[in-house]
Amino acid sequence: MKRGLVIALTMGVALACLAVSIAYVSLWRGDHDGLNHAVGRGLINMWTASRLVGADHTGDIFD
Repeated sequence: MKRGLVIALTMGVALACLAVSIAYVSLWRGDHDGLNHAVGRGLINMWTASRLVGADHTGDIFD
């Protein structure tokens, strides 16, 4: 493949991802995102799971 084509395709994919991200963020309403989920829920879920694993309560994650 030609180097210019690879660069152009990479830039196109990057711009498309940026456009989708901007559209998604623009749908946020206060503390909820466009899908009506709490903003930051991924971080909270990960933090809670890591604390449970650290306290040797791994099974509680799946209850």
